[in-house]
Amino acid sequence: MQPSHFQSLAPCCQPPYRCDRALTLHRLTLLHCAQLSLSLQVFEGTAPPGMIRVEDLERALTVYGADRLTADQVADLMAQIETNANGMFDYATYTNLMMQE
Repeated sequence: MQPSHFQSLAPCCQPPYRCDRALTLHRLTLLHCAQLSLSLQVFEGTAPPGMIRVEDLERALTVYGADRLTADQVADLMAQIETNANGMFDYATYTNLMMQE
């Protein structure tokens, strides 16, 4: 039995989905990554470009915005992110990795 030509396509391009839907989702993902990066940039403070201090990120997540996180939610999130030796989160690299996926 010969494989279908759809098998070589990404799963989101296989029937019943359409490739234009996959491209739209990809564009939305890129837009969200860019928005996330710009949002985090606001809280860089004196940190190097593309970095944010964990304390500043925790404060931003619990103080600002309509969807503030609880201290427990922030603790769970902080346990999942990687920081460097100086206690900074490299959000520029993180968002770049998200865009490549």
